[in-house]
Amino acid sequence: MLKNRHEWLIQIFDTGEHITLADATRQDRQTWFNALLKEKALVHSGNVSRLLCPQCDEPHDIIVDPATFKGYCVDAGHVSFTANQVMQYQASHTWLIEATRKSLSIA
Repeated sequence: MLKNRHEWLIQIFDTGEHITLADATRQDRQTWFNALLKEKALVHSGNVSRLLCPQCDEPHDIIVDPATFKGYCVDAGHVSFTANQVMQYQASHTWLIEATRKSLSIA
């Protein structure tokens, strides 16, 4: 069982996992997710290619409009997704290196 958001961050880093706010909410870790974003420990890494379509209630491929960062369900056509829904996040290498330096008191 993970005790805090930093253990969770290290788990994400170790597995090379990408995580969305929706995933964090399902894991009951939305507070941790938001805190890690504020700490710049999680950074934006691209767009999710498959999402659970709220209209169809099935995972579908998403086409992202690069101009608006809104996503559209390929199967349903006109279902729109917000930027927060199509962004995915990964652990920040920079943040982890800095955290390690601080913990080891390395300048």
